[in-house]
Amino acid sequence: MALVVAGCAGPDLSPVPSQAASPFVCDGVPQAGAELTLGGPVEAEDMVGTWGRADTMFTCSVVRVDHAKGLILISDEDLRGVSPTTGEQGQLAVLALQGDAQPIHADAVGAGYVFGIEPSGGAAWICNGRYITVNLERVEVEGRSQRADAQALLVSMLPWACGDQKVPTQTVGK
Repeated sequence: MALVVAGCAGPDLSPVPSQAASPFVCDGVPQAGAELTLGGPVEAEDMVGTWGRADTMFTCSVVRVDHAKGLILISDEDLRGVSPTTGEQGQLAVLALQGDAQPIHADAVGAGYVFGIEPSGGAAWICNGRYITVNLERVEVEGRSQRADAQALLVSMLPWACGDQKVPTQTVGK
């Protein structure tokens, strides 16, 4: 008599890479990090604007292809629209007051925080008059830390968000 055991492999619990690589689900948003964060294949639900432009806000919404729970919202906007009177230091002070806020240590210009009480999580970074955020909504991937995922995904985008690298263009789903 043969015994067959079938089971689910479960989600990939590898860390989200803090260095982005192709392919990109939206301009500047690495597919690998988004798939790990959401626990499966992803697609861009919406992408609007251009990274780093003072006259427009960039936003990208990423969801799972199978429409399972979970949404990643990435944005890059002019800090003057977010914090018109207090500037970078004032907005950093606001971030520091978020639930369980911890400073992010990254080799990039600027400063930021990861925040949220597990199982929620988000991350924000301020540099060169820009405000970059990664917010996770309704993400329920067992065994993953939303805070760690949001932070690593944000850090992976800092070379073009705050550095001198060109923003990689969307290569998935075009």
